[in-house]
Amino acid sequence: MNNAGTSFEAQTFKEPAYTQYKIGRNTTDTTNYKNDTFTVTKAVKRNREGDTWYYVNDAKNPSVNGYVLSTSLREATGSSSSSSTPTTPTVSVGTSQTTIDSTFNIEGYSQVTGGKQVAHAQWTIPLWNGNVNWNNAVNKFNRDRTVMGNKNDVIPTDTLKTALKNNGFNQVYMKITPTILPRLAGGWLDNVDSLTGVYMKFNLDTDSIPSNAHYGDTLRLGYTVDDSALYTKAGGSTKNENSSANADGYIGMTIYRQWVKTILDMYVVNPYL
Repeated sequence: MNNAGTSFEAQTFKEPAYTQYKIGRNTTDTTNYKNDTFTVTKAVKRNREGDTWYYVNDAKNPSVNGYVLSTSLREATGSSSSSSTPTTPTVSVGTSQTTIDSTFNIEGYSQVTGGKQVAHAQWTIPLWNGNVNWNNAVNKFNRDRTVMGNKNDVIPTDTLKTALKNNGFNQVYMKITPTILPRLAGGWLDNVDSLTGVYMKFNLDTDSIPSNAHYGDTLRLGYTVDDSALYTKAGGSTKNENSSANADGYIGMTIYRQWVKTILDMYVVNPYL
C-alpha cells in the first residue's frame, strides 16, 4: 500500500467513501500493514467523483479488508502481474436480484412554473393491455443475471444502463386503445393482441436512473412522452408499408400535439382511473 498510515487515502472503508449513509471506515490506521499483500476482488466507480475503489482482501490480517482508493495501491514486489489493477471488473457474487418497480414516473414540465412535474402510472386499467411491452420488459429484467449480485455492492453504471437497454426500457410503447381480450399481464393473450391498436411512445429519462444503486434494489424509472405522434405496430395494418417503420418496428402518425397531452390527462394523470 502506498503511504500507509492514517490519511484518507490509506484507510479502508466498508463501502466506497460517502456512498452509503452512516457506513464509514473499516480501518483508520494501516501503518502496521504497509508490507502486506492485498488481493483485489471488486472494483467500483463513484459516479459523482469519477474515482475507482477496489475491495481488497488481506490474507494475513482479514480485519483490514475493505474498499480503498485504487491510487493507494501499488504492484506487489516480484509479482508477474499487477495485484492492484484487475484487467476486467470483478463480477459481484450474490443472489440479490435487482428489480424494476411496476410503477414508473411520467415526467413533464409546467409552463406556469417552469419546473418538472411527475405523475405516477401503472397502466392497469381493466381490459386495456397498454402495459404489455412494459410488463415484458419488467419480467425480463427481473430475471437478468447481469444485475444479480451482493446487496452490499453498487451496480456499475454501465452494467445497469446496458441491462435496461437490452431488456427494452429505453423506449416503451404503451397501448391507448381498448382490447376485448382479458388482460393477463405479460401473458400470451396480452402478446397476441400486441399487433393491433394505437400506441404512445415513452422515452427513458436517463437522469431518472438511480446513482449508486445496489444489487437487490427495486428501481423506479422516469419517462418523458413523445407528444409528436401516435404509433401503430408494423404488420398490424395492411394500409401501411413496413418500410416506413422505425427501428423499434412502429409506424408513426403525426398528430396535433395537444391530443397526446389530453390523452395523458385522461388516462394517466386522472386520479379516478
